[in-house]
Amino acid sequence: MRIVIAGNGFAGVTALETIRAVDSQVEVTLISREARGFYSPASLFAYMEGRVDEVHLIMRDAAFYERMAVETRFGREVRRLDTAARTVTLDDGATLTYDRLLIATGAVTRGQGIAGSAAQGVFKLDWLEDAQRLLAWPLRRVVVAGAGRIGVELAAVLRERGAEVIMLEVKSTVLPGVFDPDMAALIHERLAEHGVEVRLHEGLVEICGDPVQAVRTERGEIACDAVVLAMGRRPNVDFVNPSQLALGAGGGILVDKYLHAADGVYAAGDCAETWDLSEAGRRAINGVIPTAVDTGRLAALNMLGRPTAYPGSINANVLIVFGRAYFSLGSLEGERVQRRHDGIVERFIVRDGRLVGAQFTGETRAAAQAQQAIRRSISLREPFSFDALRRRIFYPVRVPNPNR
Repeated sequence: MRIVIAGNGFAGVTALETIRAVDSQVEVTLISREARGFYSPASLFAYMEGRVDEVHLIMRDAAFYERMAVETRFGREVRRLDTAARTVTLDDGATLTYDRLLIATGAVTRGQGIAGSAAQGVFKLDWLEDAQRLLAWPLRRVVVAGAGRIGVELAAVLRERGAEVIMLEVKSTVLPGVFDPDMAALIHERLAEHGVEVRLHEGLVEICGDPVQAVRTERGEIACDAVVLAMGRRPNVDFVNPSQLALGAGGGILVDKYLHAADGVYAAGDCAETWDLSEAGRRAINGVIPTAVDTGRLAALNMLGRPTAYPGSINANVLIVFGRAYFSLGSLEGERVQRRHDGIVERFIVRDGRLVGAQFTGETRAAAQAQQAIRRSISLREPFSFDALRRRIFYPVRVPNPNR
């Protein structure tokens, strides 16, 4: 059997390690857009801050791939998939055949179609080379288009490097859909306190000049010498023909509970549309590291003929803004109970007698317990208070084992 893994991120590398832990003989080929070993995209902020260099950024070096006995196609991308012929064609014209294919190509930045986005001085943050190009540019007055997780953290990093930063967000809060409006307002205040200018209800319309001289929004023109596109991410599946693989509402590859998408084809990580445990199993793409690791591992087992169902995931976002931690978990829909003390906010979201979400600022120690409570779908006794709910999360009722 020949397995082809398209992608060298958390999902792809976890799948490779899982395959080799089970089967040392199966033939494996790994395709990677970048000509370097695996690293965590989340570490790019630390790289830009100078807290880690390129050598220490890489988490799997050349020796790792040799130990895995994998054929690598570094610096290559999939351009075409033919599920009937069971082949993938790469950007250099090479065609690979497979018995099992794992698509783990991740996600990329939206907004490449905006007028002027090809100009010099326009950046995104998908790959290490993007961070290197951005750092090599004279960053004096930067517009960050988008106030999601990447945009907010990137704005903070650029401000700490001395740039004047203007952040645009078309919606009414920073981190829309990630935090409640009042929690998002705390992050907005944190940004403003450190000199980031946040403009809400104002979206990017056009980038002017080449190199960049300004941007145009619905409200007017803003002079700048660099633009960073951070208006969300989309699954990196341009090579997929929807007549061969079904795509979901979020643009990801639809999979079943075994992460199977079509005959011989599986998907994992940010390009796979699975389901959200905090939203009653609604289809979702939860682009977080634990989801990529879990789906990569289980997809590998399923490809090897060891059926293992994927239970679903919980969306989780953690970010550091000028040294302060913020964490959002699960759903935003439900009744809130919370506690504020010494600048720390702990908020739990309950629906139908069960915990479905949580948000924290300044202190995130309860996040892991809250995530497990959502996964276990712990039933809460009503009426409930903050203290009772917190005790229930930290000290869940144990059901006796009748077999003991």
